[in-house]
Amino acid sequence: MATDIRKAPTITPPRSRSFALLVVLLLAAAPAFAQSAQPTQRFDEVRTNSGSYFFHVKPGEATMKVQVLGAVRAPGLYELGRGTSVSTLLALSGGPLLDVRQRNNKRTVTLRLWRSGHTQPYYETILEQAVARPETSPAMQEGDVLMVEIEEKQKFGWRDAFTIVGGVGALAFAIESIVTISK
Repeated sequence: MATDIRKAPTITPPRSRSFALLVVLLLAAAPAFAQSAQPTQRFDEVRTNSGSYFFHVKPGEATMKVQVLGAVRAPGLYELGRGTSVSTLLALSGGPLLDVRQRNNKRTVTLRLWRSGHTQPYYETILEQAVARPETSPAMQEGDVLMVEIEEKQKFGWRDAFTIVGGVGALAFAIESIVTISK
């Protein structure tokens, strides 16, 4: 009597499903790659060395010359009345250049006042604090330089998660291919 020995069928995952899943994940992550490829604007790329000269003085008032650099609407040399505050100078220069902000970006506008003889900024604050408490901003002096910097940081979002999932899927597919080839 002959025994019928049958081999159990080998179960292999279908490649077409894993490949289709990988393609879907990569297509879902494509907008994140496109968004991260957009250039960000740095303060030193904005008009920092303008030849503009502004005169904001009442008749007969003693004057001083200060400079505004960075991401403001009207950078340049300002001749102002003595005792003008940082917040007033910021308003005279048109304020910071604020473009449309992406929802998942965090924007910080930093004001730095450099005074001659100091190696560190004499006064440094963020725009929100300067607007909330303008009385705390110091009076400008002859030769001061006000630097306005805008920094945008991108938060981790769902598109970033899709990018990571797509990368992990591609890695898993590559490992699966290597394992199958080596068998």
